[in-house]
Amino acid sequence: MPGRLRYPVWLIALLAGGAALALLVASVYGGVAVSPASISGVPTNMDSGQLRLTALGIAAAAAAFFALQAVAVVGLVRGRAWARVPATLACVAWTLTCIGAPLALLGLNALWRPGNR
Repeated sequence: MPGRLRYPVWLIALLAGGAALALLVASVYGGVAVSPASISGVPTNMDSGQLRLTALGIAAAAAAFFALQAVAVVGLVRGRAWARVPATLACVAWTLTCIGAPLALLGLNALWRPGNR
C-alpha cells in the first residue's frame, strides 16, 4: 500500500506492553476505589473517602494512558502517519519516570527518524 509507514516491531511491542501495564494499574486502583477495605495494612485512622477518591483518580489517569497507547499501537500496526502523535505523547509521558526515560528516548528516535517508508 503506497504511503504506508513501517515502524519497528520492538516499538509497537513496547507500546503494547505499556498499554497492558497501564490497564493492570487501572484495574488494581479501580478495585481499591470500589473496596478500600480489601487492602491490607491500611491504617484504621485513614479516611476511606479520601482513599477512594485518590484511587479513582489514579485509575482514571491509568485508563486514559492505556487508551492513548492502545490507539498508538493500532495506528502503528496499520502504518498510519497519525499514529506518531499518540505514540509521541506516550513517550513523553514515559520520560516522567526514571525507568521509562531511556525507553522513551529510543522510541522517539525510532518514531521520527527519516526513512520509515
